[in-house]
Amino acid sequence: MGPQQGVVLSSRIRLARNLEGYPFPPSCRPGSLADVLTLITDRASQLPDYTVLDMNRVHPVEAHLLVERHLISPAFASSTRPRSLVLSPDSRIALMCNEEDHLRLQCLVPGLQFDQAWKQAAEVEGFLSQTLSFAFDEQFGYLTACPSNAGTGLRASAMLHLPGLAWINALENIFQQVSQLGLTVRGLYGEGTQSAGHLGQVSNQVTLGPSEEAIVAKINAVCEQIIQYECSARRQLISDQRLVVEDRCWRSLAILREARILESNEAMQHLSMLRLGVDLSLIPSIPIALLNEMLVRIRPAGLQMESGHELAPGERDVVRARLIRQMLADAQE
Repeated sequence: MGPQQGVVLSSRIRLARNLEGYPFPPSCRPGSLADVLTLITDRASQLPDYTVLDMNRVHPVEAHLLVERHLISPAFASSTRPRSLVLSPDSRIALMCNEEDHLRLQCLVPGLQFDQAWKQAAEVEGFLSQTLSFAFDEQFGYLTACPSNAGTGLRASAMLHLPGLAWINALENIFQQVSQLGLTVRGLYGEGTQSAGHLGQVSNQVTLGPSEEAIVAKINAVCEQIIQYECSARRQLISDQRLVVEDRCWRSLAILREARILESNEAMQHLSMLRLGVDLSLIPSIPIALLNEMLVRIRPAGLQMESGHELAPGERDVVRARLIRQMLADAQE
């Protein structure tokens, strides 16, 4: 677990890069895409103990599981281009080859650790650039398929759990302030996805102009401010409505312990309240890390991987409830 784990699940740095002399993937012919893939994966495979996955041979359920683990984008999972995923041994570093850009390099770390994520991503990018020539313009910086990513090509984002601000109806105001600072709030799996369980991603919008260090410092400072707001909201709730908060948190635990059928959104809402109760020390003996693990394992692909076969939505609800019961029982033995 990382710093500020009660509010921040993870920090991510993502770099977009394209090889010089090749069209961007949306307009690149399959033969050229294959050449790009070979160049990147040949170099990336020299990273110690990294694994290269041919995504065109990965089962759709396995690909969706990678989305649920925040290792690839939904668009990359469903793409039919020649593409590969390169993973570090601990999965903190992930390289998507031939997504919207030739290379999307990300570092995902627990808690609020933007400096560490940026350092690790920059080290890998530096290793790759020793033999790969990335498209770069003196005026516009790194060139990308979408102009909004040009410049540094850097997107920094944090996954935040904000039940306190949601409870006091302050989220909309906070998100408006974030937007005025040039940042944006996205859903659970990034752009175009929905929030669930009071979780959302805060990320930068501007990639051209500021330096990488300035972008990282800004989003880190904004996230620290949001954390203060969230912690203040939680303290206010405990001061003004302690019994109500305790009741909501313990009710959620009771449902998760005993339910035989749990739809995804319902499970996420109860896990959100349980996570709040654990962080406020209202509910003992349940590690935050276990709840973070649950958030991944109860999603559709995770459940199907647990079962070893595809599941209809109704079947997933049954398996989800059983898995949560078992994980909670194991944690409190």
